[in-house]
Amino acid sequence: MKKIAFIFSQFPCYDETFILREMNALKEEGLDFMIFSLKTPKDAIIHSEARELAQDTLYIPFLSLKVFLAQLSTLLIHPLKYIGAFFHIVKIYIKSSDFLLKSLALFPESVYAAKLFKKMEISHIHAQWATHPATSAIIISRLTGIPFSFTGHAHDIYVSTAGLKEKIRDARFVVTCTEDNKKYLEKLINSHQVTTSQGHKVEQSHKVTSHKSQVKIIVNYHGVDLKRFSALHPTSEVTHPTSIVHRPFHILSVGSLLECKGFDTLIEACGLLKERGIDFECTIAGGGRLLSSPQSMAQSRQLKDNVKFTGYITQDKLIPLYQEADVFVLAMVPDIHWGIPNVLLEAASCAVPIVCTMLPSIPELIEDCKTGFITPPKDPKAIADILEKLYRDEAIRKQAGEAAQAVIEDKFDTVKNAQRLKELFSTNSPKQPTRLKIQPRRLFMRSLLSTIFYLFTFFRKREGILVLNYHRVNDTLAVNELVVSTKTFEEQMRYLKEHNYRVIGLQQMLNGLSVAPLKREPVHPRTVLITFDDGFQDNYLNAFPILKKFGFPAVLFLTTGMIDTDKKFKKYTHMPSPDMLTWSQVREMHNYGIEFGAHTVTHKLLTHISVDEATKEIRESGKLVCEFASSKTCAFCYPAGDYNKKIKEIVSESGYTCAFTVKPGINQSTDDLFALKRTAINGNDSLFDFRKKLAGAYDALHTFIQARKSPHSFRVHRPSSIVNRQSSPLNVLYIIWSLGLGGAEQVVINLARGLDKSKFKPMVCCLNDKGVFADELEKEGIKVIALNKGGKYDITVIGKLISVMRANKISIVNTHLWGANLWGRIAAKIAHIPVVIATEHNTDIWKSNFYFVLDKALSYCCDKIIAVSGSVKEFYQSKGINPGKIEVIYNGIKAHGSPRHHVTTSHTRENFGIKNDETVLAIIGRLVPQKGHKYLFEALGLLNGYCKTKLLVIGDGPLKEELRSIASSLQLKDKIIFTGLRRDVLDLLKIVDIVVMPSLREGLPIIALEAMASKLPVIATKVGGNPEVITDNQTGILVPAENTIALLRAIEKLTKDKALREQLGENGYTRLKKHFSIEKMVSATEELYLKIYRHKTRLSLVIE
Repeated sequence: MKKIAFIFSQFPCYDETFILREMNALKEEGLDFMIFSLKTPKDAIIHSEARELAQDTLYIPFLSLKVFLAQLSTLLIHPLKYIGAFFHIVKIYIKSSDFLLKSLALFPESVYAAKLFKKMEISHIHAQWATHPATSAIIISRLTGIPFSFTGHAHDIYVSTAGLKEKIRDARFVVTCTEDNKKYLEKLINSHQVTTSQGHKVEQSHKVTSHKSQVKIIVNYHGVDLKRFSALHPTSEVTHPTSIVHRPFHILSVGSLLECKGFDTLIEACGLLKERGIDFECTIAGGGRLLSSPQSMAQSRQLKDNVKFTGYITQDKLIPLYQEADVFVLAMVPDIHWGIPNVLLEAASCAVPIVCTMLPSIPELIEDCKTGFITPPKDPKAIADILEKLYRDEAIRKQAGEAAQAVIEDKFDTVKNAQRLKELFSTNSPKQPTRLKIQPRRLFMRSLLSTIFYLFTFFRKREGILVLNYHRVNDTLAVNELVVSTKTFEEQMRYLKEHNYRVIGLQQMLNGLSVAPLKREPVHPRTVLITFDDGFQDNYLNAFPILKKFGFPAVLFLTTGMIDTDKKFKKYTHMPSPDMLTWSQVREMHNYGIEFGAHTVTHKLLTHISVDEATKEIRESGKLVCEFASSKTCAFCYPAGDYNKKIKEIVSESGYTCAFTVKPGINQSTDDLFALKRTAINGNDSLFDFRKKLAGAYDALHTFIQARKSPHSFRVHRPSSIVNRQSSPLNVLYIIWSLGLGGAEQVVINLARGLDKSKFKPMVCCLNDKGVFADELEKEGIKVIALNKGGKYDITVIGKLISVMRANKISIVNTHLWGANLWGRIAAKIAHIPVVIATEHNTDIWKSNFYFVLDKALSYCCDKIIAVSGSVKEFYQSKGINPGKIEVIYNGIKAHGSPRHHVTTSHTRENFGIKNDETVLAIIGRLVPQKGHKYLFEALGLLNGYCKTKLLVIGDGPLKEELRSIASSLQLKDKIIFTGLRRDVLDLLKIVDIVVMPSLREGLPIIALEAMASKLPVIATKVGGNPEVITDNQTGILVPAENTIALLRAIEKLTKDKALREQLGENGYTRLKKHFSIEKMVSATEELYLKIYRHKTRLSLVIE
């Protein structure tokens, strides 16, 4: 069975663990699938089981060039399908404006996905949820002919019912999770209306005999991983020195804190239990917008010591709560049809007796007083009565729990249910994708577009040479971006012959591109060079006979270490041997006139290996090609187009005449001979696609626009110092939100202070207020300006920035953090500033696709992007930013190595209430979710009582009150000291023993460097640039993010070993001086400023 595509609104999603279990079970069953998510994940917590799947999930930027081009190409090639799919969606949602707008918003994304699904040979599409994922599935199915199905769960079929009937009728089959849902859907498909929670009424069902109504609706229950949930785990990984033998009656409830979950009813029931003298503890696990409301309610009923709130937690932490519970309670309000809540399945799988409200599908799991206990809604007394009964009779609890567990094993096993689903996909997926015949009207449209296209290229009078790039010509393999069928290849060669294209050899191409006018041969307007990469045997068996048939030359680039061997590329190891050419076949083709070039020995990416190894790969492959093919004109081809300036130099010095990349375009006489362009031919290209590539329309349009731009359009603002660059310092403007507490802010301060004042005159512009540290710069004569920006969309800040730049004759602009990077780059571009540099400090996972589209667009408004660590560079490179535009410059600070515990009285440990035998921890930074304060608090909660520690929380931010509440709930009020925003952080570090950084993401943390400069050990998470700064177990300890237990163990290890703390601190200090000094950072930044400035000003002199 071919690949299945699953469509989600958002994957992974914190609340959809039941779907996550199903996906992992399908993966274990060997189902070949991919995941397409309409939105990027927004949840702060991601379950560990989801991480691997999330890495391979397809996320498509809402606003991007490739999505836009997909609309144009689909509309041009398949206009009827495109328009038909569009109006089908309009027809479905015409009566629901909200759904219509949202569906039209996801239409472009779905069109792009349709193109990808065809290339990936997807055989079936399955949407998780009947709302927007099913809408996307309909669009893709109508564009590609791939059948689709969907799963309807709860609110998506009862509340969000717009277009549901049409979706069911269009689908190959529908899956739902309860028998009650199935009856509802069957009634819906055979009636005009249906009763919903909004009050829509069902008309009397009528018998429908049309084929479309005979849709298969299959019940497949949500499953539970029985091995995981029913396995015994230790109740705690920490052994407390004083453990209590008696344990209170443990009540558990799990769910998002929403009104419909009925937590207020549960808390009232807990109040009744307390009045009856029952010793109990109730844990409510989950987060949501009503977190403060249930907490306040519990406090008002004097239940603070009885009712605990965990907030959002992962499955790994939730399972032990199930296993420790004596009873599970779910007091949901039945105002919405919820199906069978998955938390009930999880509790039952752990043999925990269940007390829950009556919901429509509950009888499919719970039989009252046998496999659980059902109560009326909003009845705290009924819940309290059952809980008291279970409290007093352990035998009833055990009997009900075991009975519920037996039902789970019979009907709700994830493995069994995944097997059913896999079988369902297998029996409903076509063996071959549906290929629709081209209708006469479509042929006419193609001919018309082709004519317009060629008129454009005719009037443009294109000059240059187009190089076609093939890999394989093979009929036994599925066509893809590397494999072209024999029939398609012959059709393309015939087209070249019949339309008078001039197919040339390598030497003719070099003559045509010669820089010397006397040597340059005239280039026919339809000149083509054909190339093949790697040296596969089907080049000889299939392509060579066709080339001979039409009398065409070609160039084959050989991976010489694999020729005439049994070696194979990793991605082709499944193919039967032999795969590669033999040297005798090479000689035979050479004797006919086929030319050969080098493609390295082993196809390694040249910039990913050492210079010596790259040199060896380049030169040895060239020697073999010359020896066996007797080639005088030897060309080189970079594997996967991977090269840089150094690699290019090595190729040139090794005696090659030219080198080819994989960058598309048309080669002109002015082009670099060692970076020649090639147009890749895809096996899925139609003849129309091939003709478009031959005409080079996209390259032509770009050239046309550039050629007609006035040379004066490229104007560079030239300060008075341009003639004699060193006569006066260059004015540098740093733009940032504010000079408050933070790593980026400290970098700006250090740069402004550290720049060579004989070469640069720095000033700082704050978009907001100046911030608490501005006066430090102003005292040193560095100007700080505050623009006091208004709201989020206050675009007047652009004009203010332009005025500042022009008034101060700015030569270099360096922006920091998102807001400044946005407004600063735009203003600098308009003001014609010679050098514009943006600095990225973080892997900003908070950004949606829209922001990354903006980032990519803004990258063209600056000369360089400074990334403060390698991880930041990799992150932005993965988002589409040109890696050549990103420069890594590590943050740096002064290695002061301050002596410890010799401080002024105001900062002594006693003033903070810290005893001499207590270990002092510190977490420094803004109080925001990114910094992971709550995980540190949880770890201290586990330490509380047997480790003498105090924690300084240095900083301020929006989470201040919430963190105080968490500290209070964990009984850590005496252990945690909130210092607020401090300007004397370096002095405070003198009373600190360990700096802790439980961050969820980081760029390159200044705080870690400050700690190392103070000879302090650092405990940090393995995120972002942390591993580039901290060497695990040498200068600090690295732990996984969001892992309280690992954090606990690291803290425990360092608090007990003073000698280890001191050793790590010394090691960190040594590493800081060597790699992260402020002098290195400033020097690298100055060098970059001058390099770009001198290049740009030289260019401006030439232009003017």
